[in-house]
Amino acid sequence: LIINNSNGVSLGATTSISGNLALTSGNFTTGSYNFTATGNVTGAGTLAIGTGTVDVNGTYNVTGATTFNGAGTLQLSGTVTTVGTLTAGTGTVAYDGASQTIEGQIYYNLTTSGTGTKTLSGDSTVNNTLTIDGDVTLDVDGGDPLNVKNLTVTNGTMDVSGLNANLLVSGNLAIGASGVWIKHASPDYCVEFTGAACTFTDQ
Repeated sequence: LIINNSNGVSLGATTSISGNLALTSGNFTTGSYNFTATGNVTGAGTLAIGTGTVDVNGTYNVTGATTFNGAGTLQLSGTVTTVGTLTAGTGTVAYDGASQTIEGQIYYNLTTSGTGTKTLSGDSTVNNTLTIDGDVTLDVDGGDPLNVKNLTVTNGTMDVSGLNANLLVSGNLAIGASGVWIKHASPDYCVEFTGAACTFTDQ
């Protein structure tokens, strides 16, 4: 599927394609509909997500822009080269594949699930909630700052054990019964909590 229209193209129904999506120019607006691409999504255009879910199984390399106009979700299972200029709105970006690199961006909601280890590739901010779920480890030892409002670890692992880890939680921190928190030997060595609530559920 190729989007090459300066006036933009709007999705009119839930759609799934077995190949690639090329965002050559203009906006591809999915609105409230779900859209699935089993291949790659690339190009210099704009992907505009409303309240629906866009599921990309291949590489995501959009040098133009990714925008949220509602509380929709962008699910990324493959390699993420760039989401371009991200307008996070009230949307969720979900890295749900095997081991992946999370692009440094300003997110609203960020979810990690799937398998393997997720690492950061630059300064990242999560203005609402970062959720770690599934059989994954989020490793923040690369030295790139991660500033989040709320952090919830449900079934995954949050690894802040490295000397270069740099995590700031300004809201609520919740570690569930199936969540794992790996910290540095020196308490609070590389993690700062400025929020009001910090809950660790006994495991």
